Amino acid sequence: RSDPQQWISLCLELLQGITCSINTSDNGSSSAVTNGSRVHVVFYVLNSFQKCLRSGWSATKSSAIDMNVRLKIRAAVWSYLQHLHQQLLVAAASSTDLMPPAFIRTKIAVVLAQCLQYDFPHHWSSAFDDILSLIVSINSSGNGAANSRSMAHWLLEDVFVRTCEAISEEIVVFRVDRSKEEVKRNNEVKDRMKGGGAVVLKKLTQAMLGIIEARRNLRSGGTGDELCVLTLSTLKRYLGWMDWAIITGIDDDSSNHHVL
Repeated sequence: RSDPQQWISLCLELLQGITCSINTSDNGSSSAVTNGSRVHVVFYVLNSFQKCLRSGWSATKSSAIDMNVRLKIRAAVWSYLQHLHQQLLVAAASSTDLMPPAFIRTKIAVVLAQCLQYDFPHHWSSAFDDILSLIVSINSSGNGAANSRSMAHWLLEDVFVRTCEAISEEIVVFRVDRSKEEVKRNNEVKDRMKGGGAVVLKKLTQAMLGIIEARRNLRSGGTGDELCVLTLSTLKRYLGWMDWAIITGIDDDSSNHHVL
């Protein structure tokens, strides 16, 4: 770990290898998601990314993680998430067993939020659009393959909400240990989120309200209820620093008002 660049290169190789090993034609019995040892490796890799990105704010320029490496980290994590999604799409009705653990989903979200913290808007101008692209329509009809599609969508919705939560934690929440450079960077990101008529905040909050409404209509219980609780908790975080009118003013004709 004395050389962060080499450490990150090794972690990238590990994650890319696991991603390539995910067999989307498999029924999940040998998947990278359910294999305990691989889950621990993925956690180690994502945690390593998180630590390196976090330490970058206090590191010297010579040891900080540069933009090209951050791009590789983001691409590798995004690819891993998409492969998990595809695996769930083709899985059998037992696809709930293939869902990555909550601690993996949280780590994915934190790493994406940290990359956004560094690179939005100058080196990742589409950051919020990319994160919003995780939201997909819910297919609640039928069983079997339809259930798998619903679980696949739930995975992306869950990671979306966790990413919104991580953005709040990494960028919005005050911490005394933040460097002046990090505070300056966070303020720039927040200003961008609130600027231009608060378009970004409106899209994020509208997406979260949509998740709550859709899951409430499904009345599925279990993971659906957990996702609703997580989404409400995340919305509460945002209400602590954004104008209430941003939420109440979303689509005046929208049916989402009663969710609040």
